[in-house]
Amino acid sequence: MASESTGSRYLVQTIVHATRILRVFASDAEELGLRDVVHRTGFDRNMCFRLLYTLRLCGFLDKVGENRYRLVYASRNLRRTARWKRAWGVIGTRDARTQKG
Repeated sequence: MASESTGSRYLVQTIVHATRILRVFASDAEELGLRDVVHRTGFDRNMCFRLLYTLRLCGFLDKVGENRYRLVYASRNLRRTARWKRAWGVIGTRDARTQKG
């Protein structure tokens, strides 16, 4: 993966960063705070906060309490959650892009 992350012009770095954040969680039950994620990834605080916020909004993470996050179960990640649908404007249509224009 290291050679891909530095050499491919088709690679989307934001997705690489987001998946790195998801991988720092040791299990579905582990709860991590922003400081923990910053320490484990080596990313700056602002990037981690924004990626955690986005991953939560898209249904990959749950917010636990005030400042902690936990992975959502993998089976739940595979389907579109209500939170994801609200965030992207998908309300039971086949293609939300046709509604936005």
